[in-house]
Amino acid sequence: MIEVGPFGGEFSEGFETLPHRVHRQEWDVFNDNAIVRSIGSGSGLYTAEFVGAIPGGETWPRTGGVFLFPNGVNAEWVFGTSAEAFGGYFTTLNSTNTIADGVARFFDINDNLIGEHTVTAPKDDQWV
Repeated sequence: MIEVGPFGGEFSEGFETLPHRVHRQEWDVFNDNAIVRSIGSGSGLYTAEFVGAIPGGETWPRTGGVFLFPNGVNAEWVFGTSAEAFGGYFTTLNSTNTIADGVARFFDINDNLIGEHTVTAPKDDQWV
């Protein structure tokens, strides 16, 4: 696994075509070539124009007018065909500024872990 610059793959997802301000456990993404589903007991995956936390902290889309926010859950991306590369922008919404970063885990078609990568996301609501 290697880190690459801005992604220019065959499929992209801006979440603009999904209904806004809706919680779901699963969304069709990448022109129906993948799904993203929530893992955990939180509210699910939320499409938002912005998300705020009290006290402090607001997160706005990096580009466009909406982004996908895993509200108290982890997100699992499942592709209809094998993905050789995957890119994205990440941030945290952290009202206490104590949590940063994350871990992306990659699995093969048989659900075997084939790699992990630390997602460096600062504690200041900035996109990386």
